[in-house]
Parts: sequence; C-alpha cells; structure tokens
Amino acid sequence: KNFDPQGDVSLADLRHVIDAAKEKNATHIFFEDFISPKLSESVAREINGTTAIFSPMEAYSTNQISNDSYVLVMDRNLMVLSEALDCG
Repeated sequence: KNFDPQGDVSLADLRHVIDAAKEKNATHIFFEDFISPKLSESVAREINGTTAIFSPMEAYSTNQISNDSYVLVMDRNLMVLSEALDCG
C-alpha cells in the first residue's frame, strides 16, 4: 500500500506498517529530510528499531543543489543505507 507522507495516516495504516515491518524483521525505519519524523519514530519504537534519515533530491530546489552538494547528499545516503543494512 502506498502512503502519502503529507496526508493523514489512520491507525489501521500505522498498524499495517508496523505489522509489515515486524514480519520482515525490519530494524530501521527511514524518513525523509524535511518531513516530520514522528510517525517513523512511533513505528521504530513498536518494532524495537531505529530511525534513519534519507535525503531525496526532490526535497531540494535547483538553487540549493550543485554538483558537489549532490555528491555529498548521495554519499550521506549511501552511508545511512550501508549502516542500516549492515554492509559496512
């Protein structure tokens, strides 16, 4: 099921996410820059996991991003994913 991060989340939606995370043995719940982490933190607590910030390029305006900053943001995302997936 797809969720609108800016939309309302019902308790049933939240329960569905928590159940799916438990079923998949998820240990990290990702949330995007510039979006409140409150729901992600709630899910992480329910699964005894942690949260991690992921930075999508769509969150930045063209004025905020240059080639250098793009690489820095993607490097940070790679580091977050590597840690969360225990690759590093």
